[in-house]
Amino acid sequence: MFPRVVGRVVLARGVECESRTEVALGAVHTPPWGARRKGIPSPPTGSDESGRERAPTNAYGGPPGETGVFSTYEAVEVGATTTHGEYEMTREEILTFAEQYDPQPFHTDEEAAESSLFGGLVASGWHTASATMRLVVDGILEDSGAMGAVGVDELRWPNPVRPGDVLSIDVEILSKEPWREGIGVVRTRIDTVKTDGEVAQSYVGRVLYPMTGE
Repeated sequence: MFPRVVGRVVLARGVECESRTEVALGAVHTPPWGARRKGIPSPPTGSDESGRERAPTNAYGGPPGETGVFSTYEAVEVGATTTHGEYEMTREEILTFAEQYDPQPFHTDEEAAESSLFGGLVASGWHTASATMRLVVDGILEDSGAMGAVGVDELRWPNPVRPGDVLSIDVEILSKEPWREGIGVVRTRIDTVKTDGEVAQSYVGRVLYPMTGE
């Protein structure tokens, strides 16, 4: 049984809202278009099979630019910060993920982990990244105008995640610039923070948003 995610969003102007959803590890949101060359998403244009004009969509099939501080390129404010979470990393989930994707002994064997550098069982960094992505989707992307992403920079795991740790994410908009016609790229720092205040993961994402000219 995977944990319930609770998200609290603190927008740049101090407005708060909450979202609550049941999550399952590995849930997939499929973009409504195929990836173009080099894996960079391209929004649909022109007409569909019936000859009707297709409107641009975000990465989840909805209209881009509908909600809040993450709605459009123009709405994203450099320097804005938000906080989202919580996600509990259970012993069972740590073992299950590692056995399938990262079967190093300090992730899969509690006895072996005791004599490792970590002194006990710890989550794979890729598990932390996956849990972080779930928080990002639930807290930001699902109801945003985001159209996809072109990568991440500066991925770091400064502190290990252990069974029972509860994760949240701190988000800061670092910069933004036009990417190509009608689309801008926003650089966003995302820190995954444990309840004791330690940062478990950090990276800078490069996310695409529609440019409306407004």
